[in-house]
Amino acid sequence: MRYRLWGAAFLLLLSALPVFAQTPTVTPSLPPSATAVVTASRTPLPPTPTAPINITRTAVIAAGGKAYVVRLGDTLFRIALANGVTTSTLAAANGITNPNLIYTGQTLVIPAKTTGTATPAATGTTAATTLVPTINPSATATKVPAPPVVTATPVTPTGTTSYTIVSGDTLYRVSVKFKTTIGELQRLNNLSNINLIITGQKILVPTTPAATAVPGKPTATTATSATGPRAVQAAFEQGIEVFLDGTPDVKALATQVSQLGMTWVKIRVNWRTLEATKGTLNLTALDDAVNTFNAAGIKVLLTLTGAPDWARPSATDYVKSLTQYGPPDNLADFGTFAGQIATHYVGKVQAYEIWSEPNLRRSWISPTVASRDATRMSDARYIDLLSAAYKAIKAVDAKAFVITGGLAPTGFNDRVNAIDDQVFLAALVDQNVAKVADAIGAQPDGFANPPDALCCNQTPGVDTHFDNKRFYFLETLKAYDAILAAKKSSLPVWVTRFGWGTTEGNTLEAPNRSEVPFFGYTSAVEQAAYVPRAFEIGKSLGYVGPMFLYNLNGCQVGSAEACYYSVIDVTGQARSMFGALQTSTGGSSLAAPASTDVLPVPTAEGTSTNG
Repeated sequence: MRYRLWGAAFLLLLSALPVFAQTPTVTPSLPPSATAVVTASRTPLPPTPTAPINITRTAVIAAGGKAYVVRLGDTLFRIALANGVTTSTLAAANGITNPNLIYTGQTLVIPAKTTGTATPAATGTTAATTLVPTINPSATATKVPAPPVVTATPVTPTGTTSYTIVSGDTLYRVSVKFKTTIGELQRLNNLSNINLIITGQKILVPTTPAATAVPGKPTATTATSATGPRAVQAAFEQGIEVFLDGTPDVKALATQVSQLGMTWVKIRVNWRTLEATKGTLNLTALDDAVNTFNAAGIKVLLTLTGAPDWARPSATDYVKSLTQYGPPDNLADFGTFAGQIATHYVGKVQAYEIWSEPNLRRSWISPTVASRDATRMSDARYIDLLSAAYKAIKAVDAKAFVITGGLAPTGFNDRVNAIDDQVFLAALVDQNVAKVADAIGAQPDGFANPPDALCCNQTPGVDTHFDNKRFYFLETLKAYDAILAAKKSSLPVWVTRFGWGTTEGNTLEAPNRSEVPFFGYTSAVEQAAYVPRAFEIGKSLGYVGPMFLYNLNGCQVGSAEACYYSVIDVTGQARSMFGALQTSTGGSSLAAPASTDVLPVPTAEGTSTNG
């Protein structure tokens, strides 16, 4: 997986990252008069069980639990994740009826971890989790009263003023304008759906930043473009990556893409799968997908990557056994493959991304590696592979766009495990990449930092992945633009992958917090706010062409890593960002036909609006 394979490189580069202890100190509970804070999490509680659970704080501690004091930036979801319990279990143990309402300074009890394990679901099915409680539900000790309930009715308190929503406003934009957070605006105005505000609506906003507000992420300042005199022709559009693994219903995927208001799809084409035997192409599934998306008026980007074994005769048995892959021994073989694909799809495929993450060993491994201890990157030059593909594609389809392979953002640069993406890009420009590409591919992941954020202020609740510019969506784009401007290049940037992952709605796998902790820092609500905002930023920069969100259906094809980012969760339901994207793009789903192929769109409470 992407992050596991190069996560160690980040740890070596950023060995000084401060990681804050999760072991809490016990302090008195917040008195009833204390100010409450609405958190950004909106994980719904399950239906009330038929047999009431009477778990007291005393019983929890006696059964091996512990106390925890809520700190700035906490959400019930994050606390549960950090302590290996579910949000519903934590809420039940503390008598919390609204998991979105906890208090800075509030003392919670953390139940001992359950003994059950989550079983990964098979491809296309829902994962089931069996939990064996460690506390006797019939415990008879006196129940500790729940924390004081805070009314959500908006009352104009000291330090607020009225603001009228104007065309183009989002709650995120308003929060930035008034130096506050989405969660604070939601609390002040009793908003059940942060993605539903109406032009002319009056809301309360703080006149000064609220000292007690728990920010989901830092208030950010939008940076201006660094293009300077750079003349760029970039036609911005919105797209999303879809997976064809297994046997997905492609018509349903096309419907969902249209619902989201996307005009492009990205499909990863694995050369080693399509041409397992030299000269024999298996294009049946790809034909179906391309034709279906064409019929829906959706443009197609194919990412061509992954050399088959026959194209790497020098590959050792060890290399062939890996999921990692590298370039072919003869780069002309890839040119032939690219030309065949372009010939087959003339007029149907509008763009080609040549390889993916060629700056990482996992996608550019040397074929001669004989053991794990000797792994290193191939000596082959990526520019030569790109050139072979560009010439072959343009020879048969001059109108098709050829995009450089999206680079993984990393500052690691040992040329054994990885090459710094910015160093790699600068070298490509020096090698006259403009002669063999129409645009530069980029993968500016945001990790757990919001799209507007700039390096490197730590956010409450985000303990890692904040102190390097490569952890920031906007910083990566700015850096690429600066490199291109310094070298007087007019190539636009195509964002071939971006997104924010969340563990909410993903039971395929529990993330290893020592390797990829940032998946646990972002809630589904924050994910829903960040993705539309990132599209807005890309459009405003002027040098960004199409942007491709990662991804639509990773959960449904059984990919644990892709599921963190997927618009559709592991149960087949739309995550919060589905509705947020519809609102921002004007997607067609509000009038979608009633069909089993059309996914229900959740409200802010997590229930379906389609029945």
